[in-house]
Amino acid sequence: MFIAQMNCPNFRVLSDFRKDHGDFFQDCFKQTVKLALELKLASLGHISLDGSKFKANSSKHKAMSYGHLQEKEQALNAEIADLTEKAKRCDQDEDKAYQDKTGYEIPEDLKFKQERLAKIKAAKKALEQREEQLNPGQAIDDKKQISFADTEARIMGKKGGSFDYAYMPRLASMPTCKSLWLSMSAKTPTINKKLRPRCKR
Repeated sequence: MFIAQMNCPNFRVLSDFRKDHGDFFQDCFKQTVKLALELKLASLGHISLDGSKFKANSSKHKAMSYGHLQEKEQALNAEIADLTEKAKRCDQDEDKAYQDKTGYEIPEDLKFKQERLAKIKAAKKALEQREEQLNPGQAIDDKKQISFADTEARIMGKKGGSFDYAYMPRLASMPTCKSLWLSMSAKTPTINKKLRPRCKR
């Protein structure tokens, strides 16, 4: 407005003026930044962080705590052992009644329990690996949870006091590095740890 003497020119006029005087604008901007730095009105070492929560493809109803995982694992092991014993007895009876069958067919309830146990073991292992990375050498709290659908998502608070599994992407910028970073993280401190070594390069 100062250059236009308080008039309001068409946007094309301003756009053409910027294009025609590109070198002047760059030089003027550099001088402005240098002057601001000399007067200590600006700092190029400032880091800005911002983030938002995006719902993960998971449900808090499809999760299980570490303590519950351990209990379920033991219970399923006992059930599988019992079903296996029943299956052996059933095979013996069927061999006598049905000579044309092999007797090695796995009952559907045993197959379901085995698949369920495999999922629980995988979730338990993922939770243990995650906690060992975050808190090396420390015992795992039985209340720690993990999602079966997405083991990397973390439980986060939502507006209204509810909770759900989500990720928290964060964007960081640092003028001295002339770079931007975007991190899809399920835990806030992750990006803070990654920023420092990158900015030193």
